[in-house]
Amino acid sequence: MRGKIVALALAGALATAGCQQSAAEAGAGAAQPIRAELDDGNYGKAAELAAAAVKQNPTNPELHLLQARAEARLGNAGDAARALERAILAGLERPEEALADPAFDSIRRDAAFQRLADRFAPAPRARPRAVAQDSGETISAGDVEISGPPGEEVIRAGDIVLEAN
Repeated sequence: MRGKIVALALAGALATAGCQQSAAEAGAGAAQPIRAELDDGNYGKAAELAAAAVKQNPTNPELHLLQARAEARLGNAGDAARALERAILAGLERPEEALADPAFDSIRRDAAFQRLADRFAPAPRARPRAVAQDSGETISAGDVEISGPPGEEVIRAGDIVLEAN
């Protein structure tokens, strides 16, 4: 009896794994005709196909992204921003690349897209700055050099020399 239960559990797990793989494959298969319509400039048809594909595969970030591209090409900024947000929330890899996609150029200044970009774009990194130490050591960055003890620093940049007194 115990052997039958284990066998049934294993069969169920394998069947479930097969279904999950089929769903992922179905999402990937649904993306191809959408891409083809986008490439051909048939944005209305692409948006229609993408909406249907998203209903069948709501967790597929690529399908949401394709829907966002189609809606953006149609000038539907709000719909495009919502679809792009769903793509990101569904696990879209490298959302910063998606946000920079030329498909969104026509809606980039729209408030909905701006809010999305502000929310998901990576924050700009601050450039490291040299900080003078109390010891009077010399700090160099490129052709700029700062040397001397606090209050008596000398800054050299190329031919220019500034003395702090």
